[in-house]
Amino acid sequence: MLPAWTSNYFFAALFVGMLTAGEIVLIPGVYLGYISNLGLLSILGVALLGSIASDTFWYCAGRCFPHKSLKKSTLIKREMERAKKLRPFYDKHKLRMIFYSKFLFGTTVFFQVLAGANHVPYRHYLLASTGATIVWFLIATVFGVVLGTSVGALSDIVIGIEIIASITLATVILTYAAVYWHLKRKLSYSRASR
Repeated sequence: MLPAWTSNYFFAALFVGMLTAGEIVLIPGVYLGYISNLGLLSILGVALLGSIASDTFWYCAGRCFPHKSLKKSTLIKREMERAKKLRPFYDKHKLRMIFYSKFLFGTTVFFQVLAGANHVPYRHYLLASTGATIVWFLIATVFGVVLGTSVGALSDIVIGIEIIASITLATVILTYAAVYWHLKRKLSYSRASR
């Protein structure tokens, strides 16, 4: 359960997180909302508002800025070679690229700006972008509910992983020391026999 002061600002934090960090914020957001009984539909609504606001901003940036200004941008300039290679594929699969970019780290903003610059109809753009956000929400819900209902089991797994990692580290160190000692001893015997 979240403290009272945290749950008061939960939805504002979720909205700001969606604006700045994107859909990855949904996984901890759904988890915290689930364990605090805040309601998954409310979380989805706020997440969609934040996502639509962010997506609209980047789409408008691509739409309003002249192509020459975009090409001068370091973010876009860095991606121009990749964009040239992707251009035929992008022209054929614009909406799919917008959808899939939400799942590929670091590509979302690029494809959103590119959609605006290429004058993809806003309603189509918004449909693809919002569809991806809903899929993210479903994935986050599965993770959040599983984690929320099995925090005790998760802590047991973490303890088990820590024990296995400690045993593995000790085995590696001991093996390294034994091999080192053996090679050093073999080297000293070969020098002594000369």
